[in-house]
Amino acid sequence: MFQVRIHGRGGQGVVSGAEILSVAAFLDGRHAQAFPSFGSERMGAPVVAFCRIDDKPIRLREPVMRPQALIIQDPTLLHHVDVFSGLAPSGYILINSTRSFHELGGGNTALDVARTAKRLGAEESIIVYRRTREKMPAHDFELQEALEEGVMVKWLSTIKDAGEAGFTVEKMELDARGFPQPTGEFETIEADSLVLALGQDVDLALPFSVSFAASPRSTKCWAAWTRATRCSRRAAACPAATASNATTVTACARTMP
Repeated sequence: MFQVRIHGRGGQGVVSGAEILSVAAFLDGRHAQAFPSFGSERMGAPVVAFCRIDDKPIRLREPVMRPQALIIQDPTLLHHVDVFSGLAPSGYILINSTRSFHELGGGNTALDVARTAKRLGAEESIIVYRRTREKMPAHDFELQEALEEGVMVKWLSTIKDAGEAGFTVEKMELDARGFPQPTGEFETIEADSLVLALGQDVDLALPFSVSFAASPRSTKCWAAWTRATRCSRRAAACPAATASNATTVTACARTMP
């Protein structure tokens, strides 16, 4: 069985692409299956579609957890969703982008904010990060480019208070397990603007961990689970809709007087 998972956003033809792929396989004399998985139905929201192709009838009715091929319609999802989850080392990846795979890399929200502020004319652009450089969730070349542009970084620091004239930073130190702990030492930094730049990841473990047997009843259960998930997401109570591994980085920019 050949399994394909397609990642994209609402309105980019992700669902249609999976259906077209399955129809093409069917016309070639194979058995095929295509179905989507998404939350709130709105333009631009992350969407996942699945396609299975086999020479014999397909009995599975669950999301594709271990695809042989990935199609990524929107490269910005590389920074927000674990699109490579379950992909075999010998799997295929097709990314809709003019940039190289190395250039796409893993981004960092605070670096983007700090570099943008610097390019827009900020006299000083400072990133306050409570961990060390080794723990920063960004490629080293991206951080190096930010430093070359004039962005400054205060390592092992966290913001405790902010006012009109600036903010107060508490110094941190690593404990025996490597986690940052407050030291009680404070420093005041003058600034005109303070930007909270938190990145988020989507936890897709719940929908990908649910398995259903191939029966009409299981199809109904899947439909009911989907409806329940959408309702609970609207109520902000679904584990699959919560953000995990939030990037605790804060960027601030000081502008010309």
